[in-house]
Amino acid sequence: APQIRALLGAGVDFVMASTLPSVEEAAGIAMAAAGEGAPLVMSYVARRDGRVLDGTLLFEAVERIDGIGCAPPLFHMANCVHPANFARALGRDGNAPLAGSGRLIGLQANASALDPDELDGRCELDADDPVRWAGSMAALRRGFGIRVLGGCCGTDERYIRHLARFLSGR
Repeated sequence: APQIRALLGAGVDFVMASTLPSVEEAAGIAMAAAGEGAPLVMSYVARRDGRVLDGTLLFEAVERIDGIGCAPPLFHMANCVHPANFARALGRDGNAPLAGSGRLIGLQANASALDPDELDGRCELDADDPVRWAGSMAALRRGFGIRVLGGCCGTDERYIRHLARFLSGR
């Protein structure tokens, strides 16, 4: 709570909790933010099976965190997952209610299609082609209403430049 209070005192628009590996950690942050009246954005590390690292389905994570406090987070995001894997994850039965719900609207995507545990300890970077990656990101916007788009591990200015081109239709 002291960090949240300090950020609010500095005039931030909202507090963002990112790279969350578990719903328990997310719940603790949500309770602290609710106690301070802080607008909040939550972003979970997602695997290609549509689960947070602790095994919770993304849909269940969003439902649980939305039920904490008087005001749910402004929105939810995922990070550390390749956009094509994220699209498959959203299409899974347990996560299908998220598609178009307006609750999970962001992705900071990895350049690699490998899961976080497969990337851990690798000596060489695994990365998708920037154009293919950007096309997958743009497809998430069209197909699932994902509006907050950005890069995570392994991405650089090439990925973002191609994403901007896809989104602007150039």
